[in-house]
Order: sequence, then structure tokens, then C-alpha cells
Amino acid sequence: MYSGRFLRTILILCFAAFAFGGCHRNWHYIPYTFRAEEVPQRPDYGNTSHWAALPDLTDLADATPKPELRDQQDAASCDVFFVHPTTFYKTDARWNAPLNEAPVNEWTDKGPMLHQASVFNGTCRVYAPRYRQAHFKSYLHPEEGGRQALDTAYSDVKQAFIYYLQHYNQGRPFYLAAHSQGSSHAIRLIQDLIDQNPELRAQMIAAIIPGMPVHHDDFENVPPCTAEEDLGCFMTWMTYGKGFYPDFYDSTYVDHIIHNPITGRMLDTLYSPTNLHLGIVNSKFKLKYNHTISASCREGMLWIERPDVPVLKWFIKNRIWHTADYNLFWMNLRNMIEHKANVYLGSQKK
Repeated sequence: MYSGRFLRTILILCFAAFAFGGCHRNWHYIPYTFRAEEVPQRPDYGNTSHWAALPDLTDLADATPKPELRDQQDAASCDVFFVHPTTFYKTDARWNAPLNEAPVNEWTDKGPMLHQASVFNGTCRVYAPRYRQAHFKSYLHPEEGGRQALDTAYSDVKQAFIYYLQHYNQGRPFYLAAHSQGSSHAIRLIQDLIDQNPELRAQMIAAIIPGMPVHHDDFENVPPCTAEEDLGCFMTWMTYGKGFYPDFYDSTYVDHIIHNPITGRMLDTLYSPTNLHLGIVNSKFKLKYNHTISASCREGMLWIERPDVPVLKWFIKNRIWHTADYNLFWMNLRNMIEHKANVYLGSQKK
């Protein structure tokens, strides 16, 4: 069950996403009492159509934004279990998305599978379940049905992860990765299945869970990463423009763990030099604008300086970058994912 603190912080993130424009601009929600008998049918993860990405399927997690970058899943020694963010925004009375909802699946595939999960395909085999994700309104109305909707979504993610371990993983090292609603479920997955399990902790290269507040006391045995070489740890960040404090900012923000994905360091208050930034993946899935972003961990947020690129001026003015948490640092993340995996694999040979 999600705590009151958790639901409050996730609500903050949802308002941020809405302000950024990650939701459909004509989106409205329909309040409606949650009824268990109206919950969509449970997934069957033995059915490949209930996965958004699998290594043996052709899917958008196979794509790369430059020809010289290659999808290496066939040769990969590592896996990633990726939990996608909310893509169920349509005007709807339902609390959870059915797995066969074509518009939702298309949004998932052309959004987070293409722009987020693909960052792993140079190093990892990509496993990304479809799940009965909670509608956006779940965060606005937790007592009317939001908690049940989130619990329903999490039950699928947990089922998919267990299925992945039993049928796909075969003892390989893995990343746990996610974004936004997906990160909320990944946090709970760590708490329920990984934090107290030494074998799974030893298998996990790292958890990459941006777009969701993570606190110092959320895990007992999975620490925050402090450097790119750290293993069995987690990384997280929430991206805003430099100097920006959202209207909902309060003292609880300072308890958030924040990493700079350009440097891989935690609570790094010095702005990273732009020459360390390796490029942005834009809305057309093109890798561009390297050496344009400088970032710093400040007061529970990741602040980025406005890049000195004329074509990006319009893009950066909003200053709430929830839906771009991966895109802004895509190439840095891809390199870091490869580096951590190599460190892990090297440590197993000693």
C-alpha cells in the first residue's frame, strides 16, 4: 500500500507533468468510484503481447537515435527490467488501462519505449511489461479509488518481474529502470523483493528510477549511488530549470535523493561543465545538441542551466522537465549504463 507521504509527492510530480505538457492538452478526467469488478483482466506474462519490449521481438526499444549506435541485445550479457511511466490520460471513467487498449499501447511504444527504454539496448536485453497502469486521476483522487488503482498497477509489475526472473533472466545481472509512475512501482518492487534479498541485490547492477521522489529511508540495503563505479545502488533525479521553485515546493524536498546524470554523482551541487554533456534526444528521436546542458543538484531537485542553443530557447523556457528526465541526458545515461555493466562484469571475473 502506498503511504500518504508517497501519494503526496507523486501528486506533486503529476502536477509538474501536467504543467510541462506531458499530458494531452485537451485531457480531462472523469471522477468515478473505484469498483473492483470493473478492473480490467489480469495480464498473462506468458503472452508476448503483454510485453511492450522483449529482446526477441521487434519493438521500439530496439531503436537508436544515430546510425553508429547499435542495438546490441543479441550479444548482451545483462538485462534491464523497465517499467514505463503513465500513458493513460484520455477522458475516461476507468481507473486502470486494459492491456489491449490500442491508443494507450501506441503512446507507450512511441513515447517511453522509444525515448527511454532504448537507452539500454547497447548493453542490455530489454524487458518491459505492459501493465494495468493507473489513470492520471488516481493521484488526484487517492481516496475515491486512486490507491486501489495504483495497487492494481503495482500487482502487475510485481507479477511481471517475478515472471521475468523465473523465465527470462537465467541468473544474468540486471538493471531495474523506470520513470514517473513506473518509478513509483519500481521503488515498491525494491522494498518488497530486492531490499531484503541478498541474491537479487547481488544481481542488480543498479536501479535507475528518475521522475519520482526517493528518500533516505526508503530502502535499508540498497544505497544511493555516489559514483559511476558504484553497484547495487540506485540513481534518481527530477529535472527543473535553474533557480526554479515550483508552486508546490516545500521543506520536504530537501529530503529527496538527487543525482546528476551527467556526472553520476549524488547531491553534486557544483554545476557540471557543459563539455561533459553528450547530447539530447529530441522529440523526433534524433541525438543532437551535445555540450549544451549543465546540471546541479539543489534542494531536492536537479537544476539545469538554459542551454545556449537558439533552437532550444523555446524548449527550455517552461522549466519543468519531468517528461524529459531521460531525453536531456540520453547519451550520458547510455555511456553510464555500459560503464556500470562493465564494472559489474569485471568484478565477477576476480
